[in-house]
Amino acid sequence: MSVFIERARISLRSVAVLLELGDTNSAGGRAYYAIFDAMRAVLPERTDLNLESIKTHHGLFVMFERHILATGLMDAEKARIIYRTQELRWSADYSHAVQIEKSAVSGVIAPATDFIEACARLVAANGGS
Repeated sequence: MSVFIERARISLRSVAVLLELGDTNSAGGRAYYAIFDAMRAVLPERTDLNLESIKTHHGLFVMFERHILATGLMDAEKARIIYRTQELRWSADYSHAVQIEKSAVSGVIAPATDFIEACARLVAANGGS
C-alpha cells in the first residue's frame, strides 16, 4: 500500500487521540493532512503527474479535482470531505476562537475514513504499492 495512504490512516487515528486530549485544533489539522496525504497517494498512481511538480496545497486540490473528480474516478459527494477538513484547518490556524468545536472535528472522522479508503482502492486498482 502507498506510503501516503498509510500516513493518511495514521493521521486519522491521531484525530481521535487528540480529541480525547481536548486538542481540537490539532485534531482538525490532522484530519486535513489525512485527506491531503490520501490525495497525494492517488494522483501519481492515476495520472502522469509528478507530485514534485505540484508546489502548493491549492495546486494539489486543483489537480485532484481535474484528474480524479472531473473524470469520474471518484464521486464528488465523497470528496466533499476535502473542503470540510480544509475549513477545519483554516479555523484552527487562523480563527480568533481558542479552540474549534469538538463536534466539528468528530463529524469528519467517518467521511474522512470513507475518502481515504476510496483513495486506497483507486491506488490498489491501478496496481499501486
